[in-house]
Amino acid sequence: MKDSLAHSIFPFYQFYAFDNDNLHSFECIKKRIFTPKNRFYQHKIKNNIDDSINKIELFTTQNNLFKEDLLQVINNLNSSQLSFEILLSRILLLIFNPEIDKFKLEEITSNFISNKKEFVNLLNYRIDLIKIEELLKDYENNLYIKIDPKKFLNEIIIYTYKFIFLKLSETYYYSHSPNIQKLNKTINFKELYKTFKEFSIAIEKGNFTINNIDFMNDFIVKFFNSFRTNDLNLIEKSIEELNQFSNFKLSKNRLINIIDDNIKIDSTLSSTQKNRLLFPFFKYITIVLIHREYLDLEERELKNKFRKFQNSKNNLFTK
Repeated sequence: MKDSLAHSIFPFYQFYAFDNDNLHSFECIKKRIFTPKNRFYQHKIKNNIDDSINKIELFTTQNNLFKEDLLQVINNLNSSQLSFEILLSRILLLIFNPEIDKFKLEEITSNFISNKKEFVNLLNYRIDLIKIEELLKDYENNLYIKIDPKKFLNEIIIYTYKFIFLKLSETYYYSHSPNIQKLNKTINFKELYKTFKEFSIAIEKGNFTINNIDFMNDFIVKFFNSFRTNDLNLIEKSIEELNQFSNFKLSKNRLINIIDDNIKIDSTLSSTQKNRLLFPFFKYITIVLIHREYLDLEERELKNKFRKFQNSKNNLFTK
């Protein structure tokens, strides 16, 4: 399979980059993504044999410098695959580090961000992984709640990575064309997949002309090459998940399922007792990713929202 960026649409292979990793802490994420270097070290990608990202070497891991370095990356972006991959990995680190200061709209000067307001919102997502780890530690000896901490955290981290992959792709001007200065499009997976299906069906039924057959075939080949694998099962799985994460309701239900499937509460407990055990996960994870309108609520009001959320949860999958 050709490696040239000109022979693909977008680095969709990065969507499943962490699927086979066991990431269950902030330290695991840092080790997986990069090797710390001094601030004068240049960006460098280390690729595996199959061209998947292995490590991204960054300037620094110090909290007081991380934001400054990330802004340098953002404001010196181009539309290349390398820029997207570096930015994606750094945002993953950013989201799981609540000690990093929030970003401001006026700090973003890059011309390769299509919607700066949405982009800054993404940069300001924060999940306190340390607090979640401490919570799971506290629950270890609780007879009324059972959780496999490593499995749960791994699924949350991978969900978050895929969540930000879609968010970033929708706010980032990207081109596989050599002329990267003429850009006015972001990546909309649903539209790309719709075009892929339409072209595939048209060719299968012979609904093409001598003028458009080459264009259709080229698009189909580039779409497949974007996944950088010959494993059709992996491509199908990735397409299914990309469609899922492109749909807010489906993405929301996926997160709810991860939490519900991994946290087992003793059925003899009352609703109040169950909610007391589950509320911290709502506070530290759910509202950050899918109910950001609750972020600034006082604790009492947030608990009321959680009770309503729990009561209505069974209806989410039937509406």
